[in-house]
Amino acid sequence: MVATCVVRSDGLVLLTRRAATKTFPFAWEIPGGSVLAGETGAQAAVREVREETGLVIDGEALTRVGRGPLPTAFLDVYVAAVPGRPRLVLDPAEVDDAAWVSWAEVEAQRAAGGMPAPWVGSFAPLWPELTRVVAEVACRG
Repeated sequence: MVATCVVRSDGLVLLTRRAATKTFPFAWEIPGGSVLAGETGAQAAVREVREETGLVIDGEALTRVGRGPLPTAFLDVYVAAVPGRPRLVLDPAEVDDAAWVSWAEVEAQRAAGGMPAPWVGSFAPLWPELTRVVAEVACRG
């Protein structure tokens, strides 16, 4: 599994809300999904963001934060910077809504239990490093 924290040049972070037909419907999350056979984690991160949001991310621009445990797999977490205010084209089978929010809002959503529980657990050991990398990427923007 992969998750990619997309950071705009103004420092806002992309959250997506899961479609009604998915597990954990209407939960907010950082875009992500499964790694397909033959893909690297970075390739999966680029593909999943494109499939869910329409954003095309340069794989060279990804920063790998680390790996967190899931009950039956692992979650590789990345951060990607995107210039300007890109237009989103959401896949309705995957994503119900999306929002560009501050990192404080991401943390509040996580603390309030608004994100899928398995992902929250996977992110827990990586959260300090993810916070640092997001701040670093936001400063470059």
